[in-house]
Amino acid sequence: MKFLRFGLSGILFFTLCRPILSQINTTPYIINLKYHYGFVMKHSINMAHLANQRPQGLEIDLYKQTTGIKNWQCYHNFPMIGYSFQYFHLDPKKPLGDMYSAIIYYSQKFLKSKKTFFSYRIGMGAGYVERRFDLKTNYYNNLISSRINYALNGRLSFTWKIQPKVILSTGIGILHFSNGAMKVPNLGINIPSFHIGLGIYLDKTEDSVYIGDHSDIWFDTGTRRAYGEYHIYANLAGGFKQVYPVEGKSWPISTLSLYTSKHVNHRSELSIGTDVFYDGSNKVALDTLPNPKNIKYFKWGINIGHEYLIDRVSLLTQFGVYLYDPLRLDKRIYQRVALKYSLPHTPLFLSMGLKTHLGQADFVEWGVGIKL
Repeated sequence: MKFLRFGLSGILFFTLCRPILSQINTTPYIINLKYHYGFVMKHSINMAHLANQRPQGLEIDLYKQTTGIKNWQCYHNFPMIGYSFQYFHLDPKKPLGDMYSAIIYYSQKFLKSKKTFFSYRIGMGAGYVERRFDLKTNYYNNLISSRINYALNGRLSFTWKIQPKVILSTGIGILHFSNGAMKVPNLGINIPSFHIGLGIYLDKTEDSVYIGDHSDIWFDTGTRRAYGEYHIYANLAGGFKQVYPVEGKSWPISTLSLYTSKHVNHRSELSIGTDVFYDGSNKVALDTLPNPKNIKYFKWGINIGHEYLIDRVSLLTQFGVYLYDPLRLDKRIYQRVALKYSLPHTPLFLSMGLKTHLGQADFVEWGVGIKL
């Protein structure tokens, strides 16, 4: 096996909240070792030759139950925060190589009893594949053309405490690898899998939950928010994308977004706004037309959205429609899923988002914005 060397991109998921006046007992970390058995999902007829395989995997999973020391933990019903490293071994006779991922995730319990609970988790991070597309040596691999990728993970699990310091967990999930259209081909790899594993508590065995001081209506990014408040956001983002033919030029893309939102509860904001997109890759299509004009590099649309608030981090989901799209190379409806991080003591925020057309990736954008 080759040695894995790649940098991990962390997500700043926790920040300082208001001080708690009472002393608390913290919950220990739990470490799990899990075995996975899955399959490569056939999500396109173009990758059918790669779908007939059954990858097996190992996972090291470390997580901690939040206790309410910060107000946002109480507002979100005491979620679990964890870190996961996964390895999947794929059929060596096929042009897909082994896969590695490092993920940070958010998990929530439901249907709890004294010794059992169900949970779901959503995570993202960095992924690495040993064998990528190569026009000369590995052209049958039309799923992934870069070794370093974005990794997304969703999971549903059942956990049973079989001993005071030992837990058994099992469930189903899906792991997705994609480079966000920075290089083509990029159909993406989806591996649904079943898992089973054992975990141990590294210290105490009982969850200690502390109910914090909730005198604030809301506490976020150093300011108080009241229900019904409106905010205006402006965001400028950019990146690169590649279109066919393969091994061609990477083109710059950028987005200017302006939207207003209403704070509806401790965890949610609803928004409506507008986007202007610049896509340099349109030149490939414009070169086939007579008298191309620069204005055709632009699109304009309107969107509605929802923002899920977790202290300084939030998850923004938007659905939009193009009102101006002269080339009509894509579907008229677009979506954006983005992570935002609000910088302390400033109205500024950082963002990383994925823009798609009905599930088909368009590009990944990195941005900076301001709350007006």
